[in-house]
Amino acid sequence: MPSESKGGEEKEERKMGADGLIGEVRKVLMGAEFVREFETFAEKHIEPFLDALVKGESPTSDGGDHSHSFYDTYKVYLDHFERRVEQHIVAAGATVGDFMAVAREALENASDFDPNRFFLEALLATTEYETFIVLMMNEAKRIRKQRNDEAESKDGHK
Repeated sequence: MPSESKGGEEKEERKMGADGLIGEVRKVLMGAEFVREFETFAEKHIEPFLDALVKGESPTSDGGDHSHSFYDTYKVYLDHFERRVEQHIVAAGATVGDFMAVAREALENASDFDPNRFFLEALLATTEYETFIVLMMNEAKRIRKQRNDEAESKDGHK
């Protein structure tokens, strides 16, 4: 009987550890600094996506053409942000393997409304090419509007 109790305690400890690890990574990735980092990345790599907007192309819809530069940008994005996520996992005292294991367990066992489930599903979605294209096209629209607003402002003050 004592071993059953200990096993239950270990399972509860592991669950608390999983929540803590996922929570630490979620806190960083959902924070303003990480959002700014993505926006900076997008601004640096936005030109092919702006070109698609100017040409009236819609690479996010079915049958939309995807430039090779889109995929090249996606590879740079994955490389950069996977390294950043790994840094935060290590800083939380775990390995990527640990995080993958607790994430898998959380996805298998969490309720539909568990914040860890939502975060992990969103994290997975951003590592998919199609989701990345949607994010970048949205950033291209934001940046185009910002540039247009700035140009109008300059023209209005002359």
